[in-house]
Amino acid sequence: MADSLPWDLDVAEPHRLAILVALGGAGAEGLGFPDLCARVRSSEGNVACHLRRLTRTGLVALRSNGARGRASRTTCELTVEGRARLAAARAQFESAARRISAALAAGDRPIAPTPAATVASELLDERFSGPD
Repeated sequence: MADSLPWDLDVAEPHRLAILVALGGAGAEGLGFPDLCARVRSSEGNVACHLRRLTRTGLVALRSNGARGRASRTTCELTVEGRARLAAARAQFESAARRISAALAAGDRPIAPTPAATVASELLDERFSGPD
């Protein structure tokens, strides 16, 4: 198909999508940074890099609750804007899935997903319930 979907690249990039989906399924309490890294199966450096972009764009908020003399704990939370854009991305992905199904029925073959896209897809299926 010649036309393309207008992907939100802040959300649709596979690593950022996996982060957003994990946070979407975490609820209001969010996830601690190490827990988030484990949930998305990625290194701390990689997750930190993507979190910088997600916080700059207002999709994720970070909270640090360190006290003097104790190690700080960073908690990552999905913002209202982040939840709205994740829901919009879900609608785009569902539309793309319908298009892929139609292409397969016509004999076309889609490109195999990347490992990060597979993780994001698994998290999306298991944890994201959409906006309230």
